Amino acid sequence: MREKLFQFIWLFRHYNAHHLRTVDGQSVEVVHPGRWNEHQGPDFIHAQVRIGDILLAGSVELHLRSGDWQRHAHDSSQHYDNVILHVVHTYEGKELPGIPTLVLGDRIAHSLLHRYQHLMDSSAFVACSHSLKDVQPLIWQSWLDRMVLERVSEQVLTVQALCEKYTYHWDNILWHMLISKFAPGINSNAFSELAHVIPYTKLWRERSVEARVEAMIMGLAGLLNEPFTEDYPNMLRREFQFLKSKYKLRSIHSSMHWLRMRPANFPGIRLSQLAQLMLQSDNLFDTIKNTSHWKDCMTLFKVEAHPYWHHHFKFDQPSTYSVKITGRQLGIHLMLNAVIPVMVGYARLNKNEALTQRMMLWLQQMPAEQNHIIRSFAALGCKAGNAGETQAMIFLKRNYCDERKCLDCAVGAFLLNPTSSP
Repeated sequence: MREKLFQFIWLFRHYNAHHLRTVDGQSVEVVHPGRWNEHQGPDFIHAQVRIGDILLAGSVELHLRSGDWQRHAHDSSQHYDNVILHVVHTYEGKELPGIPTLVLGDRIAHSLLHRYQHLMDSSAFVACSHSLKDVQPLIWQSWLDRMVLERVSEQVLTVQALCEKYTYHWDNILWHMLISKFAPGINSNAFSELAHVIPYTKLWRERSVEARVEAMIMGLAGLLNEPFTEDYPNMLRREFQFLKSKYKLRSIHSSMHWLRMRPANFPGIRLSQLAQLMLQSDNLFDTIKNTSHWKDCMTLFKVEAHPYWHHHFKFDQPSTYSVKITGRQLGIHLMLNAVIPVMVGYARLNKNEALTQRMMLWLQQMPAEQNHIIRSFAALGCKAGNAGETQAMIFLKRNYCDERKCLDCAVGAFLLNPTSSP
């Protein structure tokens, strides 16, 4: 028995409630178990319990052992003055003065404990892999709806943190998010750091000279530190040396990587595409904010790298000709991880409910992502129908399943319910 599990059992009444009595023999009727309190103080607040003929309203404190009340020094804390019932798993022979004690240890089914332990010990993709097919579709869908809201809210927190950094300059906030998500995978940390060091105001000031935009981005990313044999990268290097001196620029500390990725995703190509996107996009935030359909927004992120890269995958290493253009998957990734979070963040701060609803509609309209998490859920019979559901599954896997938060999950609650579990 763990304390969190004991609280879960109390909240959902997964115990034998027939003829409940306190340790001193008074009858107990749990009218309402209360609301789970995640802050300081008793475990449950706003509970209603009838003891004998008296209906009490207040807080309920749970412990695995009755002596934990003293061991946790609750008797000297005013936060527990409103406790109307002390619920324990194991009674150690000493009542609290003025607070009735209810023992539930022998009223909990061993089958529930066995199922819980099975979830905790599972080494499968998700703990409930073998039982997920038994979950009612309405429960699963409702939980996905909750997960996508939590996912977007988590992303919005990042956006809100950037508001102070950029003094609510929404174009800069959007560009920061786009840059940080422009290279998913092994270079994601380097691009995230790059987003922090780019001086956006200075970059916009240099846009009249096209090469300087790419030079600043490449140089800050640490790709222009050594001389080259070819003219184009040497020109970029000279431009960056000029900009570095002019603006006191400092490159990122993280290193860019080329291993274990498709050549089209090499950092030089991605950085050149990013530079071209910045050169071709004016007032990008307002443009997106006024775009009604997600497909129209996607076209904004379809850009070609500088022509130099059509003959190269790395500086000074010529290759066969191929146009280096951003693909559909990168566009969807940017939409889900940069555009929609920024727009929802802006909408919430400005109480623009219509914009929020449009972004949530985009999530339902965009196609499902494809990655190992989504494929693994599909193998268990849970296929995603749109991008909102894939975002929900990714969030569920990383924040609930991997953390074994089965007691906080609607699926776990269903499987642990004695009346619904297989």
